[in-house]
Amino acid sequence: MSVAGAIALRACEQASQSVGSRAGLVAYKALAQSSADVDTRAKALIGALRCAIALRDGAAVEDLLPFWVGIDRGDWPVTTLVRELVRARMSVQAISL
Repeated sequence: MSVAGAIALRACEQASQSVGSRAGLVAYKALAQSSADVDTRAKALIGALRCAIALRDGAAVEDLLPFWVGIDRGDWPVTTLVRELVRARMSVQAISL
């Protein structure tokens, strides 16, 4: 991951913590859509999914799922995300992931 990617992810995390999950979702989603670095994009996507799960926003989760297809390498906590989706009663999205 690049230094710029690490800084951008930290800014997204701070937005999520200080302003709330909705702001975090917007920031992480923008980074996931714009980053050329696969690691940064994957971490931003995971952050966005976690924010959407915290908001119980099934539509936002559905919007994010197509981006996951572009993540072709790495060891990401997909099982954890699936569990979080099921706990949030978003089983359809969990199956899609």
